[in-house]
Amino acid sequence: MPGEIRAHWLKFLPLIALIAVLLSVAYLLLPLLDGIVLGLVFAYVARPLKNQLVSRVKNSERIAALLATAALVVPIVAIFVLGIIEAARQLAWIIQNQDVVAVDLNRGLATIGLSPDLTDSIINAAQSTVSTVPVSRYLTYSATANVGIFLLNLVLSVIICYYLLVDGKRFVRSLLALYPQTDASRRFVHATDRMISGIYVGNFLAAVLISLISIPVFFVFRIPLIAVLAALMFIAALVPILAEWMVLLPVASYVFLVRGPFEAGIFLIVGVIILYVIPELILRPYLVGKASSIHPLLILLSFLGGGIVGGLAGFFLGPIAVGVILAAYSVYKGDRKALRQDEDSTIHIEDGHG
Repeated sequence: MPGEIRAHWLKFLPLIALIAVLLSVAYLLLPLLDGIVLGLVFAYVARPLKNQLVSRVKNSERIAALLATAALVVPIVAIFVLGIIEAARQLAWIIQNQDVVAVDLNRGLATIGLSPDLTDSIINAAQSTVSTVPVSRYLTYSATANVGIFLLNLVLSVIICYYLLVDGKRFVRSLLALYPQTDASRRFVHATDRMISGIYVGNFLAAVLISLISIPVFFVFRIPLIAVLAALMFIAALVPILAEWMVLLPVASYVFLVRGPFEAGIFLIVGVIILYVIPELILRPYLVGKASSIHPLLILLSFLGGGIVGGLAGFFLGPIAVGVILAAYSVYKGDRKALRQDEDSTIHIEDGHG
């Protein structure tokens, strides 16, 4: 039996070679890798919507793909860009109104009970840090080029999402045509697609729910720009564990400056429990695990590990790697079970003849 299994899985060597070639091409396209990976993720999330639209637009694949891309991906990119613009605008206001911010900060620190000397030291350190940030440093050619590549990746992700929705099946069939088709390879591709799709669709649904839950929280604490903050919570919630703090901490700082430390502490406690602990420990593991049939811990480790190693692209490539490995294992386990059943049947038949 081990020899048969080994011979069977040697057929996957051409597929491994194909993956190696694709990785080499990916290395050459490394500056655009973020946009390519984001386009792939967007296509997985938009595919269920596109499939629903196909039957309603006279079976036109291109129109359905265009509508799905416009309805899902374009708003996400727009929210992301608007969030960056709003953050830059707020930072510019802080730099231009340092005296006002210093007064509010002084009042908040005094409420906590800090000594005047320590309060003055904190305010002076903050003002010194802000005033010594050279704006011209971030307007260099290199920084401008990086911003251009970032925007190019965003636009590229939308284009790739659209073309994957239109021609994704044909593209996959063309790749698989290079490899001899067997029942095991078809099951492997199907299992991989199902797991990866479940991870990204479940993660997307979790981000949408976290964004919706944040609206009443911001409303209760009378936070301005609720729509903008809820949209930013959605973008942040796409990154498990790490990114919600990027919204909660600035909002808590605003509440601290405007309404004092007590209300800021209450907001931070409520925000952490409702918008961080419950979603990350209950909501997201349930949705992603339900959709992908993968243990939530593996999904969490794949997201975080991929992000630490490969940045934005690695963050989304990590779950793909886990999905491929688990799909291969499930097919391998199914083949072993089938071989054992065949052997048991053969033994029973021989015993019957005996």
